[in-house]
Amino acid sequence: MADSIRVTLPDGSQKTLPAGATGMDVAKAIGPGLAKAALAIRVNGDVRDLGRPVPDGATISILTDKDPQALDVLRHSSAHALATAVRQLFPQAQIGFGPPIEDGFYYDFDIGRPFTPEDIEAIEKKMAEVLKADYPFVREEVSRAEAKKRFKDDPLKLERIDDLKEDEIISVYTDGPFVDLCRGPHVPSTGRIKHFKLLNAAGAYWRGDERRQMLQRIYGTFWSLLPHQDGSKSLPRHNSLYSRQPTIRPHLVCEAESAFPAVWRDQQHRQLCGRQQL
Repeated sequence: MADSIRVTLPDGSQKTLPAGATGMDVAKAIGPGLAKAALAIRVNGDVRDLGRPVPDGATISILTDKDPQALDVLRHSSAHALATAVRQLFPQAQIGFGPPIEDGFYYDFDIGRPFTPEDIEAIEKKMAEVLKADYPFVREEVSRAEAKKRFKDDPLKLERIDDLKEDEIISVYTDGPFVDLCRGPHVPSTGRIKHFKLLNAAGAYWRGDERRQMLQRIYGTFWSLLPHQDGSKSLPRHNSLYSRQPTIRPHLVCEAESAFPAVWRDQQHRQLCGRQQL
């Protein structure tokens, strides 16, 4: 096994690093400023966590909050921070899907009843505490047996595990007290999530199938700061942001749900994916 790797940067230049170097190691090798701003890494076109080893010969690009793909990662991590907060307030909550969407993110839960406005307020406050705690997002690849052991008390997760292909890599992410079955990627830690707002909750059938149980979907929004001509930054002025219906991003939702095949009777999901799921 070689003791070093070589990667190609966006400008065509190359860097040599020790074998096993991670995305963060690459960012640090380029410069301390980039390492501080880094949120994820694009490896041969695929976005990954900064903590994963980089393969030899890869073409890479470090993503910061200036990159649109980094915004998707931030929103995905925001969904996990939301789930972390919900599980702290509702320890028995069952966890469904939690993808990024246009303008934000959502996560589906089953707590046996709808969320109230007071619940949303308390969850938002707890989520702010999760961000302040700056929990690292830690990725692990586990066996099917280990995954079932970890999620033995969560039937929705067990169903998803059973749907995975035999040769599919199963990964879990941990941030503080929360562990979730997830492909990723995620930002380095919850502290990288700065500006969010929980919007509302609505009913959503598990797997888009009206024959299944009704879950409670909490919508949230996340935005990066926008620069102004005077050098200052602020959140975007989006007067309709808190009343608009969130728009699902087809490539993200279909990627998440096609990983766990089921009969989807929800016509919206069929139209989004552009195909029938059997």
